[in-house]
Amino acid sequence: MDETPREIEIVVETPKGAANAYEWDARARVIRLRAVRHDAPAPPFERGYVANTFTAYGETLPALLALTLPTFPGCRAAARVLGALERDNGETVETLIVTTAVADAQGNAARRYQDLEADAVVVVERALGEQARWLDADAALDIVRAAQRRWRMAQGKHEV
Repeated sequence: MDETPREIEIVVETPKGAANAYEWDARARVIRLRAVRHDAPAPPFERGYVANTFTAYGETLPALLALTLPTFPGCRAAARVLGALERDNGETVETLIVTTAVADAQGNAARRYQDLEADAVVVVERALGEQARWLDADAALDIVRAAQRRWRMAQGKHEV
């Protein structure tokens, strides 16, 4: 993957349109079925996390990946950061990084979260609720870089 200023790697947990929701179990090192959504609309994004990251709470940094066709759980994809949605609930700050797949020639024209289809933006906003606020790509990338530093520190790797 070429490293451009806004390019990161996303690990897909739940593919676009999937009724089954999956999540990575880091301890067991497997992908687990988390939920089956019988009545919920299928998500228009891939859901997963930014590779090699830890939030301030020790979890992987959640991400959405916009692309034309679904991939599969465990797939790693080069992605361009478009922005983030952040919600401070008083005790914790939840952040959802929003990206687009670099390899998707049809779907990677977006450069900012505002470039996504309006229906997709509504779905993202619902993910964190009314109290969430949008952050631009630069602010989102700052969050990603901080989460990558925390991951490297946890691995015993020093800053370069």
